[in-house]
Amino acid sequence: MRSTMTAVLLVAATLLAVVTSRKSLGHDPAGYVYQHHTVAHPYMNSGMDIPHWRIGGSTLVTDSYIRLTPDRQSRRGYLWNSRPYKLLATQVPEDEGSMSDFQLDISFHVHGQGVRLYGDGFAVWYTKESEEMGPVFGNRDKFTGLGIFFDTYSNVQQGHQQYISVMIGDGEQAYDHDVDGGDAKIAGCPLRFRSRSDEVPYHARIIYQDKILRMHLDLNTGNWHECFVVRRVHLPPGYHFGVTAATGDLADNHDIISFKVSEPVEMDPEEKKELMDRIHEDEVLEQKNPDQLLHKGQDIQYENPDAEGSWFWVGVVVVVLIAATFGGLFVYSKSQQKASRFNF
Repeated sequence: MRSTMTAVLLVAATLLAVVTSRKSLGHDPAGYVYQHHTVAHPYMNSGMDIPHWRIGGSTLVTDSYIRLTPDRQSRRGYLWNSRPYKLLATQVPEDEGSMSDFQLDISFHVHGQGVRLYGDGFAVWYTKESEEMGPVFGNRDKFTGLGIFFDTYSNVQQGHQQYISVMIGDGEQAYDHDVDGGDAKIAGCPLRFRSRSDEVPYHARIIYQDKILRMHLDLNTGNWHECFVVRRVHLPPGYHFGVTAATGDLADNHDIISFKVSEPVEMDPEEKKELMDRIHEDEVLEQKNPDQLLHKGQDIQYENPDAEGSWFWVGVVVVVLIAATFGGLFVYSKSQQKASRFNF
């Protein structure tokens, strides 16, 4: 199952953690919006339910936002689309029958009383499973599908480094919180997406098109900042969109303002050329350095190009330390033997 889910290859510029920006393209989707997979104000048309969506845990719906967690400890909340996402058969080419392209635009607001320490964060999902609360930002572990994590507390750094990462789950691989996802992460970027309580929401745009997964953010600077580009991603139709959040010993308000799923539009010529050039560079790099890829089932990870040289010097240091240790033991042994001659 692992090999059929996806094969991931990072684009070269993403490997270097380069965050690029381009002029703002607006926050509203340009393509057709799928209303059954969208939630926006007014959230409740009638009664106490959001059409085609389910809420649970600590989630609270107001006139202005959907709060997944309040700024209180040990809370979990979710918002899940009750309808599986599947384009009409006529919209999916015959040779790509397992693929459902989409664009996801999210307006969110992460804020709270914490000044230096806060957490834990929220996650955006497109998964086979839904409405199963658990330890991964409020969702179950070992999920099947796409998870994008907006992490406001680094367990590795023991601090408030904000980081966005993406993972493709196969239903077996676990998300390791102690190492902030560890090897399960396939791409990401450090970006300060938490804001003050009096600031307007930020915006994330996730595009899955032609087996390429891209993500940009507009932090109200007037520009979309690229976070990652991942190609060779296979996401089947019939999964559920969702967003969850969690707090632990640290807390924050995690508010969703809108969640819109739409048909992705074609990239403008300049953007497409830039992306194709980067993919070509990646393919050339792959051909020149086939050993650079470490295959672990469905996941493909990159090593540092200088890793071979680095390991050489590590080996030299280890050999020197071993030689010094044995040399010291030899000298010590001889001195002890010499001393024993004068012991009566």
